[in-house]
Amino acid sequence: MEVLDRVSTGALQSYDDTDSVAECKRILSSAHGVNISYEWVRGHNGHPLNEPADRLAVLAHRNREMGVDKVPNARMIASIREDAKTIVGGAPLLVAA
Repeated sequence: MEVLDRVSTGALQSYDDTDSVAECKRILSSAHGVNISYEWVRGHNGHPLNEPADRLAVLAHRNREMGVDKVPNARMIASIREDAKTIVGGAPLLVAA
């Protein structure tokens, strides 16, 4: 969330990962005109969407390390996204990875 916050406020730091910044910009532009809010949630503390968020973070890291192509990566993200939708009862999600 910290990077998303810095991207949305324009307060980027020299250590911000360019891939993460690009993904945050993509998320924010796709939500143009939509009122979104986000909050920090303590990891592994019983929050229902924490598990899919953790899976997305691990997926992003591993796929970047292994050089996984965009199509297989997108399929993996879609699978996690579908799992997350069942948690929130089918509500639309903006999921980044």
